[in-house]
Amino acid sequence: MSVLLKRLTFQLASKENLSFDKAEKMAKTILIKRGHLNEDGTATYRGAVRGAMTPLQRHLDRKARYAKKKKKKRI
Repeated sequence: MSVLLKRLTFQLASKENLSFDKAEKMAKTILIKRGHLNEDGTATYRGAVRGAMTPLQRHLDRKARYAKKKKKKRI
């Protein structure tokens, strides 16, 4: 199980009060759609890079992406 899949599974299970199996299926679907996971459950290059980030690095990455989207709306 990839690091991203494990983390998202536990987040969904606790936040949505889902069983572990349902949370894992939902997390796998989300990560495949984002391009972080292959169909067989292995991490893609992007997923491996994202999984190796610390929480602070992920926060800064989300913040940078959000700032880019916000600038595009103003133009």
